[in-house]
Amino acid sequence: MKQKDFKKQIKTLLIAMLIAVSCVTYAQRDSSTSVVDVTSPTGQVWMDRNLGADQAATSISDSDSYGDLYQWGRGKDGHELRTSSTQVGPVVAGSESNTFVTGTNGNSPWLSGAADDTRWQPDDVTYNPCPLGYRVPTITEWLLEEREDFTGETDGVFKNMTEAATSVLKISAAGQRSQTGALQGTGTYVRHWSSTFDGNDERAVAMYIRDGVLGSGTDPDGQTRNLIGGRALGGAIRCIKDDSLLGIGDEEMISNFTMYPNPIISGGELSFTTSNSVDKVNVIIYDITGRVVHSQKDVVKTVKLPATLKGTYLVNFVINDGTANVVKELIIK
Repeated sequence: MKQKDFKKQIKTLLIAMLIAVSCVTYAQRDSSTSVVDVTSPTGQVWMDRNLGADQAATSISDSDSYGDLYQWGRGKDGHELRTSSTQVGPVVAGSESNTFVTGTNGNSPWLSGAADDTRWQPDDVTYNPCPLGYRVPTITEWLLEEREDFTGETDGVFKNMTEAATSVLKISAAGQRSQTGALQGTGTYVRHWSSTFDGNDERAVAMYIRDGVLGSGTDPDGQTRNLIGGRALGGAIRCIKDDSLLGIGDEEMISNFTMYPNPIISGGELSFTTSNSVDKVNVIIYDITGRVVHSQKDVVKTVKLPATLKGTYLVNFVINDGTANVVKELIIK
């Protein structure tokens, strides 16, 4: 066979493979929700409405803005409709069809066997329900939008339901579907999924707001909380523009920054690369509740992680005394 013909066959095969992959890749994305970008004061770019919503919210109880309710890790397959039928779970992957898979309690998974932690991650092209160019946000990205989060920052856009509804994000109380498939909290509370999962079990993390309720006590102002629950629960999704790197400050330092490996084994060495103009880097690691679990000053290229850390963490790299700050989500196994 002539080399020219061989290259032509290879090219044809690659095109066919790309077409086949694209059919699988994007079959479960939402292509019907209108895509309108809004930029938060934090610099993050979001869709202005939930997946499945007819419009951006005009109030906290605007039913046209509620949208669909997804089980964690699933694409747009019909289960997300608020009136979809149910089947008893957990089920084997591929047998869920277009049904909402029920669980026995609020910590239940919908998927049987080992948890599939690859779903909804930044490189997941199979089950990402968001339109092309968007993805499910991490809990880190939700935290940046909170007006008073664990870091004490006040540059976010909301901390309670009133502020959430009137903010640029126009968040409404879409409620959730319980593990039985029943609708709960419509018009009462906000439960938006993140792509972040609890590394110690088969649950996942949502951004949760319910005015007047804070843990077992009450708070007249309400407060944003991270809520860990079963993946069988149904929650709303607000997609974020796809950008795997969050950074503030010097653009050259941010654009030249990489962190690897991710995921990483507990006790391993976390490496990073920066531009040549970087003299020193301070590293601070938070768990998903906002507690500092490790910090190290004047780091050069690698950080030795404690063997006790397992799960999902937020790593803040403070470059050249704050000339730039880079935030990355890290999974430790």
